[in-house]
Amino acid sequence: MGNLVYLAIAIGLSTLGVVTLWVVRHRPRSMQHQIDDFSRELRALRSSDVPARRHEAHLDRVEPMPIRPNVPDPPPPAARTPEPPQDRRRSATES
Repeated sequence: MGNLVYLAIAIGLSTLGVVTLWVVRHRPRSMQHQIDDFSRELRALRSSDVPARRHEAHLDRVEPMPIRPNVPDPPPPAARTPEPPQDRRRSATES
């Protein structure tokens, strides 16, 4: 019976150690926790000389470009139709 007591104590201490390690090393797996971890790491990597907040561009103050109609180019004044190129090769009947 004495041997079973020592075995029970060993199993109890092992179980207590495993539970303690699990509690200490357990990380939450929610999406929000992962996002918070990532943003905390980015803040740690940011250099100290960079200002904390970035000035946003004021896009609402930009005036839009005026819309101009698409006008086709006028034809040249003396529009001629080009002549088809002359074939300089000799035919079988010419030689």
